[in-house]
Amino acid sequence: VFRHLGCRTAPFGGLSLLGCLLRGGLALRRACRAWSPDVIHLHAGVAGLVGRLGQAGPMRPPLVYSPHAFSFAAAAPGIRGCAARLVERSLLGRTAAMVCVSGAEAQTARDALGCPAGLLSVVENGLEDDFVQGLLARAEVRAVWGVDPGDILIGCPARLVQQKAPELTLRALAVAGLPPTVRVAFCGSGPREGALRRESARLGLDATVMWLGHVEDLPRRMAAFDLCVLPSRYEGLSYALLESLAAGVPVVAAHIPANTPRP
Repeated sequence: VFRHLGCRTAPFGGLSLLGCLLRGGLALRRACRAWSPDVIHLHAGVAGLVGRLGQAGPMRPPLVYSPHAFSFAAAAPGIRGCAARLVERSLLGRTAAMVCVSGAEAQTARDALGCPAGLLSVVENGLEDDFVQGLLARAEVRAVWGVDPGDILIGCPARLVQQKAPELTLRALAVAGLPPTVRVAFCGSGPREGALRRESARLGLDATVMWLGHVEDLPRRMAAFDLCVLPSRYEGLSYALLESLAAGVPVVAAHIPANTPRP
């Protein structure tokens, strides 16, 4: 896509965080030597790590970092979350500006990292002005998914990763005693899918749960749901939350600062 737009690209990839750090750091240094950029924007956590570790010395261009979500903001961050907090703190000196996607995320940066106010900007996540006009018809989407018109459809629009806590939704379904007219659609893929499918079978939920995987153009299909469930452990500002509310779908969401309503 970027090449089609006439942009120069230097792609890299790695199957592990270490692979990303090694290959990404080298790719970034090569690109900087060849292109002499005026600024580098680092999008989200791994890119922030790669970019700030890969660029050292007084001649590097300024680094603008958009975290999007701090893992240590979880109620129980665990070892990885605590390590992420220490790394983020240590790399503040290499960050020219930190752009947060919500006021709650900026507050976390101030409180947990000691990030100076002059380093922080807030540019909130948001939706296109014509988002509602672009929604697909409820009946059309449900027909494609094989959901009867009279069924109640609960949506779980999230990647199947630890951050999004999909196992909490399964546990809630197991104790809810839902009638057969309720369907639950997990819309997303990720490394936890296999374990979640096994847990769903163990809990006797296979007749209720639909595993739709990665759904192309999911935001346009949000009106198909009667309810969305978002039990994330931490967020910056969830697009799925904004999309659900804009589509007029009620939401059950985790009680975390990023989900707190604001004026």
